[in-house]
Amino acid sequence: MGDKAIAALAAVVKGADPNLRTGALGVLTTLGKPAFEPLADALKAPDAATRAMILQTLARLKEPRAAGILIAALKDRDSRVRAEAAAALADVVAAAQRVEPLLAALRDEDAEVRLKAAKGLAQVRDPRSVGPFMNALRDPDARVRATVATELGELREPSTVKALRSIIADESPEVRQAAREALIKFGAAAVDVLTGELTSKSPDVRVRMAQALGGCGAGAVEPLIAALQDEDARVRAEAAASSEDRRRPERRGAFRRRERGRHGPAAEGVGGPDGAP
Repeated sequence: MGDKAIAALAAVVKGADPNLRTGALGVLTTLGKPAFEPLADALKAPDAATRAMILQTLARLKEPRAAGILIAALKDRDSRVRAEAAAALADVVAAAQRVEPLLAALRDEDAEVRLKAAKGLAQVRDPRSVGPFMNALRDPDARVRATVATELGELREPSTVKALRSIIADESPEVRQAAREALIKFGAAAVDVLTGELTSKSPDVRVRMAQALGGCGAGAVEPLIAALQDEDARVRAEAAASSEDRRRPERRGAFRRRERGRHGPAAEGVGGPDGAP
C-alpha cells in the first residue's frame, strides 16, 4: 500500500465516523511499521476514544518507537487514554523502563488507570514497587488493593507483612482473600497473622488457614493443636493433617488424644499413615 493510501486511512482515523475509524485502524494494524508515523500523527485527534484506539493499534504494532508515545500518553488529559497507555506499555516498553512511568500512574486520580498500572507493575515484579504497593494498600478502589496485595505476596519482602496484616479485615471480601493468600506465602514470618485468622467466622477461611499453617514450622504447632477444638470437622481434620510435626510420636499422639477426647468419631483418620496413636 502506498503512502497516499496510508495517509487517507489516517485521515479516516481522525474522522467523526466511529465505524469507519475502527475499520481504518484495523487495516493500518496489518501494515506494520509503515503505519507508525500516520498513527502517531493521528494522536492529535481531539476525540479521546480515538486516541485510546490509536494507542491500542500502536501497541499491536510492537514498534519500539512507540515507547515514548505511550509513556507520554500516561499524562493525557483523558483518563481513558491514560488507562490504555498503562495497559499497552507491556507490549512495547522493556520491563525495567516501564517501572517508573507505571509507578507514577499508580498515583493517578482515576481508579482504572491505577488498576492498569498495578497490573502492569505486577508483570515486572521489580523491588522498586514494594513501597508504592504498600501505600496502594490504602487505595480507595478495592480492585487496586487486591491487586497490589497479591503482588506483595509474590515479592515476599518481609517488611510488607505488617502492611498486609492491616488489610486482613478489609471491607472487601476480594481484598481480604488477597491479603490472606499473600500472607500465606510468607510462611513462618506471618504465623501470628495466620493464627489470628483461625478465629474467622468463615469455616472455609479457617480451613485455608489451617492448611497454610502446616508450612510455618514449629511456631504453628500449638495453634494447630488448638484448632482441633474447632466446631467444623474440616478444620479439625486439616489442623491434624497440616501439622509439620505430626509424624513425630509425641506430636502425633497429642493430636489424636485431643481429637478423640473432644470430638469422638471426628478423630478418625487423624494420626500417622500407619494408624499409630
